[in-house]
Amino acid sequence: MFLLITELSSNFGIILIIILLLSNQKIFKQMILKEDMDLKGKIFLSLLFGGLGILATYSGVDILGAIANTREISIILGGLLGGPFVGTAGGLIAGIHRYVIDPNGVTSLPCGITTIIGGVFSGYLYNKTEFRERWKSGILAGLTIVSLNMLLVLLMTKPFELAIQIVKTILIPMELINTVGIVAILLLTENIFRDKDASAAKQAEIALDIADKTLPYFLNPSKESYVEICRIISKYAEADDVLISNKTKVVSSSRLLTQEENDTVIDIIKNVEALRSEKVIQINDLTEKYNQFKYKSLAASPIYENNKIIGFLLILFSRNEKLAYKEEVLFQRLSRLISTQFELVKIQQLKKEASRSEIKALQNQINPHFLFNALNTLISFVRIKPEEARELVVNLSDFLRYNIENSMKLININEEIKHVQSYVSIEQARFGERVSVTYDIDQFHRVFYVVSQKI
Repeated sequence: MFLLITELSSNFGIILIIILLLSNQKIFKQMILKEDMDLKGKIFLSLLFGGLGILATYSGVDILGAIANTREISIILGGLLGGPFVGTAGGLIAGIHRYVIDPNGVTSLPCGITTIIGGVFSGYLYNKTEFRERWKSGILAGLTIVSLNMLLVLLMTKPFELAIQIVKTILIPMELINTVGIVAILLLTENIFRDKDASAAKQAEIALDIADKTLPYFLNPSKESYVEICRIISKYAEADDVLISNKTKVVSSSRLLTQEENDTVIDIIKNVEALRSEKVIQINDLTEKYNQFKYKSLAASPIYENNKIIGFLLILFSRNEKLAYKEEVLFQRLSRLISTQFELVKIQQLKKEASRSEIKALQNQINPHFLFNALNTLISFVRIKPEEARELVVNLSDFLRYNIENSMKLININEEIKHVQSYVSIEQARFGERVSVTYDIDQFHRVFYVVSQKI
């Protein structure tokens, strides 16, 4: 028994090494960690775990015509990590293979059936257990499937005495190695998920930092503001350049582009826009098409307004760069952040325009009435007080010029006082001593700027 445990442990070690090597690859992490796995990913995992099951069959130990093996490790892991599709498909691959290679073997049929059931059962447990509790499901599945295998061997193998001898020899080693192996690899993959959580927290922190540092520039939009936004993103993205563009030209860049670089980027933008992709677009080997361009790769993510693409956020690298999944997600979030900020700025501008329109409407109601009265007074003064009429014309022209030139501007309070004085002079010409104004303004307040108020 000890020798058999040693042999099975060696077989498990082969599976463990293969999974360890694959777990460090981006594609394996992405397929395991994505909540919505595409069909290609599921097929890949099915072939992977089914193939590991076949490997376990070939590396198994012959015991009285039966094969003691670690096949259940691969198939149960496929179901618990990849879900029902991967578990069932992997089980079918390894189970059918087990029967086909030795259709007349004493345990071929029960072992093939058990392998398929193991894939289906582990896939069922996938949807019933939180990932961090799946090691418990691994224990349950390992013990259950190996025990079922032994039961089917007893029921289907002839003669019965041979079945008894096989079960006595392989039951404990297979229960032990398969169950321990499943739990060990599940705990290993849990570390991948912990890394994912830590990475997600880091990405969220980066996104919040970028949002916090760029917000003041979005609130005061200008060409210089957008340059600072690009520089901030470039720092966090560790990129050589970051650009914001519309569909036809570069709006801002974290560094000053030469005319040739600008023309190249515009051509790239046109190619990216032609793809009309809602996801991050990555392009490598740019220097093959643009010989003088110093950047070798870029990533582009669309910027939206009212659910329509209006431009792109572009990150450029002087080396060929393949964004990891987490980096791609962060990049998408940044472009959405910019989209949201652009829309908020537009909303604020619309609010300001609406406010200005309301004020204009009010002013238009007041000005005609005032102007009509002022002109009547002027007509009267031209006839009876020509000297004062000239002064009244000057005050009225100053008053109207001020209204036209300073509409909705921030102006020095001293200019506003002069405006009021022109108005008061006109009204005093109409009403005489009935209008009297006292100005009491200290020097401290004379340095302030106020919004021009039309009278």
